Amino acid sequence: MPSHFRFASSLGFALAVLASSAAHAAGSCPPVSRASERGKLQQLLASNGVAESERTFLLAGAEQRLEQIPSSALNADGAICGISVVRAYVLSCMNATLGEPLRAMPADKASGKALWGRAGLSARGAVFIGMFEACRGGAAEAFLSR
Repeated sequence: MPSHFRFASSLGFALAVLASSAAHAAGSCPPVSRASERGKLQQLLASNGVAESERTFLLAGAEQRLEQIPSSALNADGAICGISVVRAYVLSCMNATLGEPLRAMPADKASGKALWGRAGLSARGAVFIGMFEACRGGAAEAFLSR
């Protein structure tokens, strides 16, 4: 496995664990706005050379998967914060963690795998998807019932 993929997967796991610990330790809701975090994420992708068509696909896929987080599955911390904050938290995690892995990945490298139902994504697109899943996992650990 290439070192940049090991870096991204290791970083994603570490961040998911950190996110879970931080949410439980803080005992409060993160001050995040879904629209603001989505805008920051869109800018992050654009500034790191992700093509517009791929940005559109990735952000739509992220939004679709955020909507799949059910409010009925919130634990006590999640219920206090509300589903909109939990969903925004995932995007906030992305903004906090995605920059370095994107910059470490060559812009012209293809992922070689079909992800989220689409073949031909760039390696940067694949890093986005991997980090999204790690951030969503961290949010699930912190805010959803087990």
